[in-house]
Amino acid sequence: MEQAISDYKIYIELREIIKYLEPKIKNKIPQRLIEKLNSVNYSDYKFVYDFSKELNEQKVQSKTKELLSGIYLKYCCDEPRKTELINKCKSNDEEYYKSVEINFNKVGLSDSNVREETLDLTVVKESIFSRIINKIKNIFRR
Repeated sequence: MEQAISDYKIYIELREIIKYLEPKIKNKIPQRLIEKLNSVNYSDYKFVYDFSKELNEQKVQSKTKELLSGIYLKYCCDEPRKTELINKCKSNDEEYYKSVEINFNKVGLSDSNVREETLDLTVVKESIFSRIINKIKNIFRR
């Protein structure tokens, strides 16, 4: 039940953000997706987009930002920009895993343990793109 409520909140935030996008960007998003977001109602939650703040400064759930970036990548980006953003995300993932290795070293783990732990993290951690695409697919299933 809590997961459903959380999903409703994410969809409401996403709907409000998309509502205020520039028309040329908004028109690239499939109407079916926008209609699906508009059909979500959860009366206990209101989200108001504050134009005086950047998106990162507002109280928006991280999953909302992930979905928004996935929608942007899938529907709004041209190919060169998409490639640039994907490479940047891959680079960020590599930096994250390097920082995990550094933290293991600080705690006194040997190199072999660090490699094992890092491999475990890479197997368990789902990439951001997979999570974004799965969320978009879930929206269409409902």
